[in-house]
Amino acid sequence: MAAPLLYGVMKLENDMSAVIATTRLTQVVRPGEVRAAWTPAILTTVVDTSVAVCLWDPQEGVGGITHFTLPEDAKLAIQELIEAVVRCGGRANALRASVYGGAVNADAACPWLGPKSVNAAILFLTKHGIEVAEIDAGGNRSRSLRFYTDQGTALVAIV
Repeated sequence: MAAPLLYGVMKLENDMSAVIATTRLTQVVRPGEVRAAWTPAILTTVVDTSVAVCLWDPQEGVGGITHFTLPEDAKLAIQELIEAVVRCGGRANALRASVYGGAVNADAACPWLGPKSVNAAILFLTKHGIEVAEIDAGGNRSRSLRFYTDQGTALVAIV
């Protein structure tokens, strides 16, 4: 589980008012990992044929990511992510999802592994009533992803 973010109060030199400063924790999510945050965080990962699923509760402002590599890993990875986001204060019936990755690798022994993993993720999410708000998948290039857990937004760059 993600470490708590740091909150502090800065006193302005010539003013008696205070400004609350928030620092977002940034964590890298590697293949096979699940991360969720109950305070604003940026979770980053890079996907190619692997898949990242982001979940968030828009009303509670909590979210997380799972990063998996095989279609058969989708069910367990996403289930663990759902549980992690709920432990952080999210509501299972209000979760929204985004799916990233699943590139085709024509040089691999199984070039369609990525698309199969994306399909497995989408099937699991829809079967469990989770709205898939965004899909950025396929192609033949990797993606770098920065997911803002409290906003449910992601910055994605093709690399």
